[in-house]
Parts: sequence; C-alpha cells; structure tokens
Amino acid sequence: MDVFDILQSAESKFYMLTNKEGKTWIFPNENLQLSMELYQPSSFNGKLLRFCFPLFRDMLAWTKLFDLEVINVSLKNDLQQLLCRLFCISDLNFSVFCGTPGIHKKITIQLMSKDKILGYCKLTDSSVVHELFLREQKMLDWLCDEAVENIPICIHCGSLTNGIKVFVQSTIKTKKSRVIHEWGEIQKKFLEDLHRRTCEKRMFENTDFYKTILHLNNNIDWLMLPEQKSIVIKAMQVVSDYYKGCEVEFSVCHADFTPWNMFEENGNLFVFDWEYAQKSYPPYLDAFHYITQVAIIEKGIEDEKVIYRMVQENILFAEMKNRDIAYLCYLLHIIHFYFNINNGNFSTEDHSYKCWIKLIKNILANENYS
Repeated sequence: MDVFDILQSAESKFYMLTNKEGKTWIFPNENLQLSMELYQPSSFNGKLLRFCFPLFRDMLAWTKLFDLEVINVSLKNDLQQLLCRLFCISDLNFSVFCGTPGIHKKITIQLMSKDKILGYCKLTDSSVVHELFLREQKMLDWLCDEAVENIPICIHCGSLTNGIKVFVQSTIKTKKSRVIHEWGEIQKKFLEDLHRRTCEKRMFENTDFYKTILHLNNNIDWLMLPEQKSIVIKAMQVVSDYYKGCEVEFSVCHADFTPWNMFEENGNLFVFDWEYAQKSYPPYLDAFHYITQVAIIEKGIEDEKVIYRMVQENILFAEMKNRDIAYLCYLLHIIHFYFNINNGNFSTEDHSYKCWIKLIKNILANENYS
C-alpha cells in the first residue's frame, strides 16, 4: 500500500522526511511540534530533528540528514469524512508514518484538532495486517472488560469504499507525554496490574504459550545452523519438562512491550499496539522483552553476559522463582515472534537473533541442564 492511496493534492503544506533506513514520515507545516509526537527516534540525528525541526524547519541542513521534500496534500475525502464523523469534528489535521518495511507494514496517522491529539488511525490493503486489526480490536475490547487501564479504546475497525482497511483508536497523548527508555517503577506497576487483572489458572497444555512452543518445534528446520537448532531444541525441552502436566497461572503478554509502544502521561504508563498480544503466557515476559530489546537495539550491547546480568539485577525479578525458566520462555517466544512476522524469512545472521541464541546457551550452561 502506498501512502498516496490515502492522500490527494491540496493546498496544505507538508514535509515528507525519509531516514537512512528508508522509513518515511509526513508532517504538516501547521502545528509541527505537536505533529511530530508521532516521531519517536532513538538515534542522535533523529532526536536532533525532532527537537530542532519545528524551530528551524527552513534550514537546508536538514536535507543532509534526511531526504526532505515539501508536498501539498490532504486526506482523501472518504477517509477525511469517516475520521471527522468518528471524532465529531470538522477541522481535522494529521501527520503520517508510512510504516516499517515487512509483511506487516501498515500506515499510521496521528489525528489532531487544534492543540489536541485525538487518536491514531492504522491503514492497510493487506489481508494479513487486516487480521491483526481484527485481533487487536478483540483484545482491546476484552482488556477493557477486564478493567485494564491506560490502554487505547478501539473506536472503529472497518473498510473504506476502495477496500482499504481502517483501524482507529483513542489516546491520552499530549505534548507533555514522555517516552521512557529506562526500566523503572512505572513499567513494573503496569505489568503487575496487567497480571493481576488477567491471570487465570489452566493446564499448561491449554495455554497460548504451549501453542507457541508446538509451532516453533514444528518449524524448527528454519534454524539453519546445527548448533543453533540444538540449542533451541534443548531450551524447548527444558521449558516443556518444567511445565508439563502442571496447572499454571498465566496472564496477558503484550508481546512487544518496548519504549516505542508506550509513553508516560501524568505519572501513568499508556501502552498501545496490542495486535500481537497473547492471553495465556507466563507472567512478566514483557519485562524480559523490554530490558533485552533496549539493551540490544538502543544501547547496542553485544555481550550476552552483560544483558543477562541486567535481567538478574532487575527488581521485578529479585523474588521470582525459576527466573531462568521464565527467561528461556521469553527467548523462545521472541524467536518464534520474529519468525512469524518475517514469514519464516528471518536471517540466522541477524544481530538480535544471534544474541538471543547466545543468551539461551548461557542460561543452559549456567544451570547445567543435562
């Protein structure tokens, strides 16, 4: 799907910015600072752009950091009319993220009116991504019924006349919202509340996590290197033996609990993008994900022993029984997750993947599993 499937020529001035990874954003000239709340970079150049561009937007220096183009557009009429009707307004403004390359690529629009962010709209022409929209709608409705707080409300899930699928959700985001890149009490509190409100007892063989292990085992041949394959098989055996035939108390796992899928507002953590969430997973796997992915992706840590020590030192895990079993569960989940979202085309040479394998190997060696 191309972004110009939802845009048309108009008089309003927008800036189209593309970074070195090929990701593209479109921001309106009007109220640019609020519009750039959609843009949450981790690189120095990206952070520099987010802070300075609204103040010095006409400087030619930006073209050296980003591909920059000025365009004049508006939303196409059917989409504009739908969104105005949903939010009961007539003066809708917007910014656009054109999506991360991959089979789950989707367009995300930040919707605004004057100085307020109204919500977010995701769009796709992919049947695969549409299924994720339907899945997220169902998950958010269920979490709402379970009284989980500080998550979006699904406002609309449907289609435009041209067949493009639309998912619209609420937000509490403002100019003062803050993205937190370090683990702290606010993330711990959210996950503890999520577990408390969604935990239930069931036999291990009746859980979503058991289905994940089965699916990974049935597709293990994609792990091309024999050593990597044997390590993952051993980890699956250890985890399966630990839980086999047991009644477990599992709960909801967000499955992509990272700084770029959350923000802090008035002391509360607001978490979005629940399309990959699972209902019955071992508790607090999201915490392992946050710490591990921030270490690998944002901090560039390559030593698996350093990452493992960061997990051990986390206060959430200080009193956790069988912490290494839980971490193995997470690492098996993340390998399966990336296998799925890349449709089986996940490179064994990928930096994150190699780090996950080394972490599994380290845990198995430390615990001396025979």
